[in-house]
Amino acid sequence: MKKMLFLAGMLLAACPVLMAADHNPDLIPNRLSFAKVGEWVSYSMPNDYTQKLTVVGRDGNPYGEQVTIKVENIYDGEVVTTREITQDAGEPFSAPRVPYDQGVTIALRQEAVAFKGAPLAVSVVEIFHYDEDPEAVTQEEYWISSDIPVFGILKKVEDGEVDWELADYGDK
Repeated sequence: MKKMLFLAGMLLAACPVLMAADHNPDLIPNRLSFAKVGEWVSYSMPNDYTQKLTVVGRDGNPYGEQVTIKVENIYDGEVVTTREITQDAGEPFSAPRVPYDQGVTIALRQEAVAFKGAPLAVSVVEIFHYDEDPEAVTQEEYWISSDIPVFGILKKVEDGEVDWELADYGDK
């Protein structure tokens, strides 16, 4: 769970995704930079867990520098843990940056998908981790859309297995 929130934060800082077709496809939008209080997203996770993220605060004006997010972990329909995290809102657009780890590269591709019948422009950020053994490459994919609230994540895939997938989203 902590790893997922860390990775979501890393994505926020380093790798969020494409907002409009006319902007530079080498840049990705940071959805949290324009998140509004009341927006929420719900993710299905392995082992019947669900996680709900809700924007509960911004400092100062509607587009402040800090965003507070309520994180609810749900199992079998019951909230089992709740906490709040605070993230920097960040710049609206950035180029993907390779994490500081040695043996890591990033690739970016654009996709068009549908969620609940609505078309979404999605950027897929692929993070490859290389080991000394060339057969030991691990891969993470973050499917991100500026249409999805909070971090903009549609799904997270690790080595071909879905870890986190959008179940629903909305506001208020």
